[in-house]
Amino acid sequence: MNIEGLDVTETCIRMVERSSGKITVVSIRKDKITSCSISKTSKPILLVFAVMGLVSGVFLAHPVLGAFISAAFMLLFFLGRKLRLIISSPTGKIEVVLRKTGVDDVITFIQELDI
Repeated sequence: MNIEGLDVTETCIRMVERSSGKITVVSIRKDKITSCSISKTSKPILLVFAVMGLVSGVFLAHPVLGAFISAAFMLLFFLGRKLRLIISSPTGKIEVVLRKTGVDDVITFIQELDI
């Protein structure tokens, strides 16, 4: 099973992250992994703003503007959701934001690690 952003070998899991002239490499031996977790985050305040935009558009007699503002906040909410895989050991921590991988695939990956 391949997880985006991770290089998995027989003995270790490695993450190489490059951004803005900075490179970070974290490698953890499979026999040293102490925990794996999945974290799914979102910003529900954006949905509140979407409802407020719709309601304010109706009360201010500009329903098209309210609908546009509401749609923009809803789009930001759905684009802002993130799924993270966190692998920890006593010596390091790998945290990968998953864009294309679903929760079921990540659970299968964790089960294959047999921690």
